[in-house]
Amino acid sequence: MFRAGQLYTQGQEVEGFDHDWASLEGVAIPHGLYDLTDNIGYI
Repeated sequence: MFRAGQLYTQGQEVEGFDHDWASLEGVAIPHGLYDLTDNIGYI
């Protein structure tokens, strides 16, 4: 998908992380509910 925009780097490339996080360390915290009797999960 293309969006019209402007480049403000004056011709120099700027490196960045995939999602531009401040660090590469992180923790994924799963969330949701699981009903054992009905075998149904909710997120």
